[in-house]
Amino acid sequence: MRRTLIFVLLATLLFSACVPMSTLTPAPTATPLPIPTPAPAATSPIIPTVTPTLTEEVAAMPSTVAGTPTATPNLTDFRVDMWSSTSPDGKWTAQVIVALPVISGAAVSSSYYTQLKVSKRDGTTEWVIVDEWAEWGLGYAIPQPLHWSHDGRYLYITNKPVPDGCAVFVNGSDLRRVDLSDGSVREIVPSVGLWLSLSPDETMLAYIGYGDRGLVIRDLATGAERETKLDPGKDYQAGHIIWSPDGTTIMLALAIRPCSTDWADSTSIMRVDVTTLERVTLLQEDKRLLVPVEWATADKVLLKDKGGDYWLMDATTGQVTKK
Repeated sequence: MRRTLIFVLLATLLFSACVPMSTLTPAPTATPLPIPTPAPAATSPIIPTVTPTLTEEVAAMPSTVAGTPTATPNLTDFRVDMWSSTSPDGKWTAQVIVALPVISGAAVSSSYYTQLKVSKRDGTTEWVIVDEWAEWGLGYAIPQPLHWSHDGRYLYITNKPVPDGCAVFVNGSDLRRVDLSDGSVREIVPSVGLWLSLSPDETMLAYIGYGDRGLVIRDLATGAERETKLDPGKDYQAGHIIWSPDGTTIMLALAIRPCSTDWADSTSIMRVDVTTLERVTLLQEDKRLLVPVEWATADKVLLKDKGGDYWLMDATTGQVTKK
């Protein structure tokens, strides 16, 4: 009986080894699902309340430039906004397209579209820097030109949040640099705040930090930061940072009780010494809602009021005259 069982087992093993592989039934192959369009949603631009971790090293980002300019998709059913910025030497134009899925108050899509491209005015070069769909929500972000370099080599760009809530001063969140020679993009500063301003020589970044941070001056070469608190003793938001032509002084606005009546109850204007961080309030809770827009000359700052009229302020005394 034992010999019979051994014989049966050996015969079974020999028969299995001789079966051709082609007779085996392959495992079913899964059919790949089509990749949906639009692309995966971008990071939500909701304003964080924690202090971001500082990045000491500048990280190079992979280029987002397309070899062939990307055609703008069909945006017939979207509300399309478009604007542009021209370099100081007149050689380059940055164009932004934002298509929002809201028509007559009704949402027509769950996504929105953004594009940022940089073109040489003579028509020889075009770099598509941003070309993407993202999830539409209560808050979103759009690409934005921030600063053209003085030597004509770079365009600094940012992601400008459009938050769901009260934010009266917003012009960006992070800082990236586009090399106009090849269209490559490099991250300089991660998302740190809601208002950013580069120094005239492009070596320092001034920004209003997230959460309870105040005015921060960041050395772009080393990543070192210095900070001064701006608290006027009342509910406020800060922004509209401008630099003096020599880069030694900053002027900014404080919106007092923002979103209480209109977009603020009043504004104060503060001068800050970049080296010492000494602060001087030149204009206190002014009902004209004046904000600095340009350091016109060494001693004069151009202001704009809530009605769109312009004023000149003495950078030392704070005296304001109608322009």
